[in-house]
Amino acid sequence: MSGLATLFSSSAASFHSAQGRFSSGEGIRGSSASTFDPEKTPKELEEPRWLVPADIGLSKDFFQHQSVKPEHMCKRLNIGYEARFEKLKKEHAKTYETAAALHEVKQAFAGVQVCLEKLVSPDLWQQYKVAMPAEAQAFMDVRSNQGPHGTFDLFVHKLASANQAFIQTQPFEATSLTEPLALPQGHLILNGSPRVSITEKTSLQNIVRGINDMMSDTLTAKCICVSPGRYQLSFKKHVEEQPYLRDDQGNALLTRLGLSNRPSSSSPDRCASVSIDGVRLSRDSNIIDDALEGVTITLKKPMPESMSPVTVSVTCDDQPIAGLLSLLAQNINQYQSLLDKHVPLNMSAPGPLNKYVYLREALHQFRSTVMPYKDAESQSIFGMKEVAKVWTFDQEAFLITVQHLEGMKKAFIGKKNAEGPASLADLYKKISKTDKKFDRDLKSLGQRLGQHQSQASDIQKNVEKAKTSTQKQGAQLQRRHDQKQLLETYTQDMQQLLLNPNGSQGKKR
Repeated sequence: MSGLATLFSSSAASFHSAQGRFSSGEGIRGSSASTFDPEKTPKELEEPRWLVPADIGLSKDFFQHQSVKPEHMCKRLNIGYEARFEKLKKEHAKTYETAAALHEVKQAFAGVQVCLEKLVSPDLWQQYKVAMPAEAQAFMDVRSNQGPHGTFDLFVHKLASANQAFIQTQPFEATSLTEPLALPQGHLILNGSPRVSITEKTSLQNIVRGINDMMSDTLTAKCICVSPGRYQLSFKKHVEEQPYLRDDQGNALLTRLGLSNRPSSSSPDRCASVSIDGVRLSRDSNIIDDALEGVTITLKKPMPESMSPVTVSVTCDDQPIAGLLSLLAQNINQYQSLLDKHVPLNMSAPGPLNKYVYLREALHQFRSTVMPYKDAESQSIFGMKEVAKVWTFDQEAFLITVQHLEGMKKAFIGKKNAEGPASLADLYKKISKTDKKFDRDLKSLGQRLGQHQSQASDIQKNVEKAKTSTQKQGAQLQRRHDQKQLLETYTQDMQQLLLNPNGSQGKKR
């Protein structure tokens, strides 16, 4: 039994050595793991391959002469590692449950955050919609980014000429089309871009080709010889917009080429003509954006004189706000339902996230912003008592209608009140800090789960080391056992020979 005792003691020493490394943190990897990801992080630790009788390397004949069974021997060798792994497995399961719950709540929180990110945009609260009869769309297109303008009447009398380019040109002196003009180095720029490069060696022909190559989608240029040594540029436009030429040399290039960076007034017979509420206007272009502030009118074709003016209305477009506020309410509901699941208020049965107090604090911020009144009998944020019942944050649908929006604007965009921030911008700023707490804690949990994986791997490696050590010592015990068996057989034969030295000879005779 001394051999078995040695086998047990050496394996136990190996276990205690590994246990010491675990407690001190040595050998733990994965501390730099990224944030928790349920799709990449294993929910359960992989079970180590424990020692079995076949791993010991001792024959059945060996155990027949011992008081210990092979199964009992394996159990004695595994017991330290199994206890460590069971403790690690429970810790991993608890940590994973916490991380998965926090990740789920974070997803709902992100939904609220996305809604608020859109709602704090000033442009969202200043969107306008245009309404006019469907048959009028054949004659005009009306868009607005300011308002509201109410209603106004439009009538299209005639369109502007499609190919008249309104850029003032004058004759200028040049030796020929191909001779360098000795211009200052710079660029000709059309409507901000593209550019035609100019150098001292650039000829008039180069300039015309450059304009036609770079700006052909907008306008084309020609050079006309007015008289010997005098030329004048001409332009034709191919778009409805007003072309606008400038240079980056303080108009030095334009002046030398006989051009003006201001549009010229075109003749009345080439102008578009339109009436707005009976006031007749003329414009060089079929795109009119200076008649009503923030309103762009694109003329498509003249209206018959027998046709009545088209009534157009420009009003606030509340639908995007209504949709986002409704979605915001649904996401807050979802967030609260997850808190009720993972952070129950009943402390006798705590959930996995009870220690994360900022989760409930975020919910309070949501509620204090959306519902600044404590009971449904008080005046609601919309100025309508019956609507307050909608904002009870239960599983019922949120009934957000356009009629409520003016009151919501006052509650969300107005000043702060006693119940909490009434401004969505303030709320968005607050929950941005909460979002960082989510990321911090999910990263910490992800690192801890990574450490569990590393520790489980270390346990497996130490079991493998114990297996190798056990097999080596088992082989030695087996050899000694076999030698002992051989010696016992030899001793028995010698004793038999001494007791009956002539036994074999007598049989022969």
